[in-house]
Amino acid sequence: MTHPRLPERWSLPERHRSERTGRNRKSATGKSRRNGIETVPTSCGLKNYFDYVVSGEEILESKPNPEIYLHTAGTLQCTPSQCLVVENSTYGIMAGHGASMTVAALIDDRFHFDRTLADYSMYELSEVLAILDQLAAVNQQ
Repeated sequence: MTHPRLPERWSLPERHRSERTGRNRKSATGKSRRNGIETVPTSCGLKNYFDYVVSGEEILESKPNPEIYLHTAGTLQCTPSQCLVVENSTYGIMAGHGASMTVAALIDDRFHFDRTLADYSMYELSEVLAILDQLAAVNQQ
């Protein structure tokens, strides 16, 4: 299931939606108003997968300032090194990088944004699961 205005590749297949574990905390963040940010995860059937939603209304600085990500990490009681940012814009990637977080760029060829600061690039949102597995393996070493 996907939001009507989002490409199908931005949705997680049903089998991935059931893989939530208690040790991973997730947040949806964005510069929009809270109700706008909550619309997409809700319409994609993913709202229950987020522990916290942060909107631009809660912060003073907008991206590329890392404030939104640092605020979110603090609220989730995580260090920046424990966070994975998934972004689809140059400013978002810059903000995640500026927060010293691992950044995965969700590539959209309609918009040619700068991904040079991203640690990972992906075409499908479901690829985030493989990235999380890689990060978990590195952290266990």
